Amino acid sequence: MENEVHKVLAVMDTETGKVLNYRQLMQSQKHKEIWSKSSANKFGRLANGVGGHIKGTNTIKFIHTRDVPSKRMKDVTYGQFVCMIRPKKAKPHRTRFVVGGNKINYPGKVATPTAEMLVAQLLFNSIISTLGARFMTIDIANFYTMTPLKRPEYVKIKLRDIPEEIIVEYKLRDLKTADGNVYIEATRGMYGLLQAGLLANKQLEEQLNKYSYWQSKLVPGLWKHDTRPIQFKLVADDFGVKNTRQEDVNHLKTVIKQNYTVTADWTGNQYIGITLDWDYKRRRVHLSILNYVNKALQLFQDKVQKEQHSPHTCAPIIYGAKVQYAKQAEKSPAVDVKTKKFIQQVCGKFLFLGRAVDSTLWCPISVIALQSANPTEKTLELTNHLLDYLGAQEEAVLTYNASKMVLAAHSNASYLSELNARSRAGGHFFLSSDSTIPQNNVAVLNIAHIIKHVMSSATEVELAGLYIMASKAVYI
Repeated sequence: MENEVHKVLAVMDTETGKVLNYRQLMQSQKHKEIWSKSSANKFGRLANGVGGHIKGTNTIKFIHTRDVPSKRMKDVTYGQFVCMIRPKKAKPHRTRFVVGGNKINYPGKVATPTAEMLVAQLLFNSIISTLGARFMTIDIANFYTMTPLKRPEYVKIKLRDIPEEIIVEYKLRDLKTADGNVYIEATRGMYGLLQAGLLANKQLEEQLNKYSYWQSKLVPGLWKHDTRPIQFKLVADDFGVKNTRQEDVNHLKTVIKQNYTVTADWTGNQYIGITLDWDYKRRRVHLSILNYVNKALQLFQDKVQKEQHSPHTCAPIIYGAKVQYAKQAEKSPAVDVKTKKFIQQVCGKFLFLGRAVDSTLWCPISVIALQSANPTEKTLELTNHLLDYLGAQEEAVLTYNASKMVLAAHSNASYLSELNARSRAGGHFFLSSDSTIPQNNVAVLNIAHIIKHVMSSATEVELAGLYIMASKAVYI
């Protein structure tokens, strides 16, 4: 989820509509000054400060290549800057120095519990369904860099990618190698290191456990206190807190502040990339990601070719047919490498939007993704259809209403509607009342799942769909 949020916050040139990476920003006369300062400040925080105005954390140290142990040379990895816009922050232009964890042969455990969007959706419902409950957020500064590593890691970066202010202050030209690199030793956690997330998570968990805050053994990222009526979801260093008393939040902040620098937002209007409009009086909350589609369409330079009001083409209805046959693959030429990348980028770009607020995207994305390894002109047609649909619609907004928090689910299925004689199961999960016909509420989860086995009848497809929905309902 964290990686998907970063994609949402990527830097886009408002004139060209292109997403710009660090090198492009540094080569642009319009952007260079502000991003050079942002990256210099980031290096200063990681190292020993810069210019007397940024305090360092001693996470990294610039070293000569001879200071890298010979047995660790094979583990030396690359580093790169990732730039993003965080509009709600005091300094919205954010630069992150990310290490290539894929090049490191780390011997210990690296797996970190995965946070699910579903847990956040359930928490939002819980808040508006609990009288007097409120939502606020807490953010930890320099979360990874506050965690000591069990062994140093080594990184190299081109001198030309380092801001001049850092080069001068740390005399990096004296450390430059013949091929233009500067070597770095990292002794604290950094973004990209495989072990950093787990080590940071463990350190934070130990601190919270001391004061009777415990993570659910079944649901990663969901926390409660032994006695205080407070609950929160934790994604990396972002706390989304359900509370009924300010004193409980103050207690949580005090516990975290013992080891970290924190900022709190009592409005709770932004969390994991989603805008939350809380209406506590009417007991409802509106979820949206404003301007997401417009930015994405600019990125793909797509102009709506034709207004589409369905995200995916409908299978033609054959009236009077006695037998239903499997859907046949259309003979269509393969696309080139550039088009293949475009198709994959569209799927990746709108995946988070589908998870967060617009579940109408699940079906087309699953179909396109299934074909994206070997896409054809037909796959491209489906992709353009999806973009035309997005361009013709208003921004998606979810509105959750207060309920009794009783889970209800609708199950459905379509027989032989996908290629290779596959069928699709569909589900709509929502929170309502304990009644025979529960009043509908916006979904906390939608499923558009292609059944991997070949079903022998429509009845069998319906039963398979029921099994998929019921197994998910038990977990929820």
